[in-house]
Amino acid sequence: LVYPEEGNNKNAIAPDVLVALELGTESRASYFVWKEGKPPDWVLEVASPSTQAEDRGGKRQRYAAMGVPEYWLFDPKGDAYPHGTPRLQGLQLADGEYVPLPSLLAEGAQWIRSGVLGLDVRAEGELLRFRDATTGRDVPHRPEMAAAAEQHQAAAERESARRKTAEARVAQLEAALRRSRVRHPP
Repeated sequence: LVYPEEGNNKNAIAPDVLVALELGTESRASYFVWKEGKPPDWVLEVASPSTQAEDRGGKRQRYAAMGVPEYWLFDPKGDAYPHGTPRLQGLQLADGEYVPLPSLLAEGAQWIRSGVLGLDVRAEGELLRFRDATTGRDVPHRPEMAAAAEQHQAAAERESARRKTAEARVAQLEAALRRSRVRHPP
């Protein structure tokens, strides 16, 4: 929960995802704006038919009042928002109101750049794809990271096996050379 106001435990809001930059990595059960010294920098609400009205209305207004610089909405199944509403919306706070961030077209896909995160974001099926705006490289999803770790481990094991084979061959050649010197002294 995010508590924007000291002493008012009834004033709390539950974002689906929040990012607060430059605060350290210690775990927090709740986010107290007055203790942290600022509101979250980036908030994402994942919509469902039962939450979309609150996400697009009351929560949006509360995050704006709190001063959250970027507010994002994502409808992973495409069934929560009214027909014609984009599944992914990035909004930036300007003069106390949220205005849409511009879409970018890259590699045949619509991306929205988060200035706060320094990442481009797009809907990819029921997931979000994040791409480093500077390098153009995708931030891997957890399964992709696991697959990459497995590939790295397999490559390390192959390299270790090659090294052991080479070391064994060197030992054989050194032994053969010693035997040859014993039979044919210089």
